[in-house]
Amino acid sequence: MKVSLLLVLSCVLFLYTQAQTVDQAIAHNDGIVADQLKMIEAEDAFVSTIVNNKDQKDIEKAFEIYSKTLKKLSKKYNKMKAFDSKDTFRKAMIEMIAVFKSVADNEYREIMSIYSMDVLLLTDIIFDRWEALAQLVNDKETAANEQFMNAQKTFAGEYQFTLNNSDNARRKNFTTLF
Repeated sequence: MKVSLLLVLSCVLFLYTQAQTVDQAIAHNDGIVADQLKMIEAEDAFVSTIVNNKDQKDIEKAFEIYSKTLKKLSKKYNKMKAFDSKDTFRKAMIEMIAVFKSVADNEYREIMSIYSMDVLLLTDIIFDRWEALAQLVNDKETAANEQFMNAQKTFAGEYQFTLNNSDNARRKNFTTLF
């Protein structure tokens, strides 16, 4: 009788803790995705200033906001404790932020430099460089986003919850540039 009661209590406790873990995994996923979308929205706002031919001051302000967003998120996820022993999803977010930060510090800064040039100094070589930079941004960020999404799918599979397809579709299309 004691063994049966102990077994039943163990099963109930297991199911209860498993349910909490799934709920916690979903909350962890949702928090990371919300931060990812903040990052993408800040980038979109920056890129829009260039696409919409805003003045240099507006572009620099939007870039500063984007850079601060990346730094804040990098700090947050580097300080965050691992969710589980694998910690793949948080690490994927850290890696994606690092790629976006590298792009901001390199390709976007060069794009801003080209944008600020006197129109009379623009040559075919500079226009070609602009196109190459835009392609580099797209390639690097698309690859980082795909790795992130793969880590997210693995995480969801481990904790047995379903991802929202509309969020995935939105994130797949974020890299449309210039």
